[in-house]
Amino acid sequence: MAHPVMYDDADPHFQRVSTLALALPQAQMKVSHGRPAFFTQKVFAYYGASVKVEGADVDVLAQDARALNVTLSGC
Repeated sequence: MAHPVMYDDADPHFQRVSTLALALPQAQMKVSHGRPAFFTQKVFAYYGASVKVEGADVDVLAQDARALNVTLSGC
């Protein structure tokens, strides 16, 4: 089963990171587990992150607009 895409090409932060990472010699990008991975011979950067949250904090984060890109477990 393929992983869902966990980033937006139009995100200005992604565009900036991508521009900087791909400016390095021989750098390329591939999508790994739904997230961009920048590499030459080895991965040197991933774009995005996930946070494992359990219990009451899930409800608090679900209401926080800053947590839209947080992967919530136990929802």
